[in-house]
Amino acid sequence: MIDLHMHSTFSDGTDRPEQLVDRARGLGLSAIALTDHDTVEGVPAFLDAAQKAQIKAFAGVEISVDADLPAGGHLHLLGLGIDLQNSILQKTLQRFASVRETRSEAMVSRLNLHGIEIGLDELRREVGEGVAGRPHVARLLVKKGVVGSIQEAFEQYLSKGKPGYVEKIRLGLKEATDLVHMAGGVAVIAHPQFLGFPDLKECRRYLGEAIAAGVDGWEAHYTGLTPEWTEGLVEEARLCGKIVTGGSDYHGSLIKDIAMGDGQVPDAVLGPLEQLLTINKKNG
Repeated sequence: MIDLHMHSTFSDGTDRPEQLVDRARGLGLSAIALTDHDTVEGVPAFLDAAQKAQIKAFAGVEISVDADLPAGGHLHLLGLGIDLQNSILQKTLQRFASVRETRSEAMVSRLNLHGIEIGLDELRREVGEGVAGRPHVARLLVKKGVVGSIQEAFEQYLSKGKPGYVEKIRLGLKEATDLVHMAGGVAVIAHPQFLGFPDLKECRRYLGEAIAAGVDGWEAHYTGLTPEWTEGLVEEARLCGKIVTGGSDYHGSLIKDIAMGDGQVPDAVLGPLEQLLTINKKNG
């Protein structure tokens, strides 16, 4: 079993990269990928730990994408097997980090205006070595007793239209896909069930259209995904000549009902992924 979607303390996870590898080894996973949000800062330590543990590991990133989707839907693109030294990737992620810092300051200011006392120093301590995002603000709101849970923090303060929400920078799907390909990686749409479509049929239609932007495939194995959805997403990939991947989307204690390995991703996913990586690196 493998897990190609997880997060560390360098974005909104609570496990350090080395701890992720230790956990994967304990579970007997044969391959893993670190896919932090808009950053690859934790990947070198992750790859080093995986090499020592003799676990196959992929450098990854999860990129937020601007897309015309139904209300409540969101599109994230996974870049798997990327070259961390690619200059265009580095510059783009550095820009994301700078904008995230400004965005987090704006969120704090908005919450302060609504009578919620949160300081920037508090937020930076909460973030630690990572890049600030809404989950870090949500954790602070829980710690201060403003809300009882992370979910409540998002529902009351941090979702679109709520007092603490500030829009984030996003690439278009083709931009994001091109970025991943320039870095020699494979571009995969993450958790298609969260695109916001009412049923599998509509989701499959959208994925078919997304191929025009250059995507290489999508996740078909994911925590809590029903067999019907998994089968439908695998079938759509087969019909379109694309690959499927998958993972748990493990965040550590941030999301308590998701454990590493919950995506139940079969080892058979690895072959097509590695073949495509070889092709993309030659063409990149």
